[in-house]
Amino acid sequence: MPCSTLDEFFEGHEYTRCCMWVDVEGSPEIVLGGGAKTLQKPEAIFIEVEDRSVWEGQWIRAHVAAHLFEAVFVPIARDF
Repeated sequence: MPCSTLDEFFEGHEYTRCCMWVDVEGSPEIVLGGGAKTLQKPEAIFIEVEDRSVWEGQWIRAHVAAHLFEAVFVPIARDF
């Protein structure tokens, strides 16, 4: 199946504001890792994370939060 990074997918698209919804079953590091430019655009990101590892090598909540802090995002809510 063909695939691309977030930055490749959105290259050439002119937008100034957006939100992201990320639900990738234990692979947020793959999605977020390929989106350095794209992560400069969203005003909000809704991302599914786990508190403990379900899949080998997966980023859990702490990893995702640290990565998003570097992109100047702050967690504001979570569900159970």
